[in-house]
Amino acid sequence: MVQSSHDSEKLTTLKEYVARMKEDQTEIFLSDGRIAQGNREFAAPGGRPEKGYEVLFLTDPVDEL
Repeated sequence: MVQSSHDSEKLTTLKEYVARMKEDQTEIFLSDGRIAQGNREFAAPGGRPEKGYEVLFLTDPVDEL
């Protein structure tokens, strides 16, 4: 389970993320930049949030692997 831009209070699964994907969405959007900072505030939102796409925040140090 990971944090996402969908709900700042709850973690989400990949299955839940995929179920919420827009009809025309063909990619999974991940945070970019400093992804393993342990805090979503420091994980720059990647993907296309301006188009309303959900972004997964990979903030666990193991996510860098």
